[in-house]
Amino acid sequence: MVALRDSDDGRQLLLTITGYELPDCDPDDDWHDRNWLELRATSKRPGEPERSGGPDACLLTAEAAELVQWLRAVAAGAVPNEIEFLEPELSLGAAIEAGQLQLQVTLRFGLSAAFGADPLSLDPVSSTFRTSPGALRDAADQLEAELRRFPIRGEEP
Repeated sequence: MVALRDSDDGRQLLLTITGYELPDCDPDDDWHDRNWLELRATSKRPGEPERSGGPDACLLTAEAAELVQWLRAVAAGAVPNEIEFLEPELSLGAAIEAGQLQLQVTLRFGLSAAFGADPLSLDPVSSTFRTSPGALRDAADQLEAELRRFPIRGEEP
């Protein structure tokens, strides 16, 4: 699980890999089919009920590894372009405003219910989390640890 927490108001977004979409696939199956991860997004806000979206097969194992590196780059002071994935249900962007690191998380389709949207809606829903480099390093470490349970299966084409 990866926990993103807003340093001002305590909101949290938890991104949890619930498993491979096809846990028992054949080694000869398509590389993409062998590497889709199911992701659940859960938002928590103090004093409000928890909201969840997913699980949805929307992140490849290789993309999750790229996200680890992206989070580390942002934590190190780089503000790279937004990171998006083959399935557009999750994207992240970073900015520094008034000296404060901000992470914008956009959820679409099934994951958007975590931000209170109708999961059948095609409209993206975004939320900005004020955070710190240390918190992003922790998030990268959490995701990297999670990926040990879900390694890349086979050679990427």
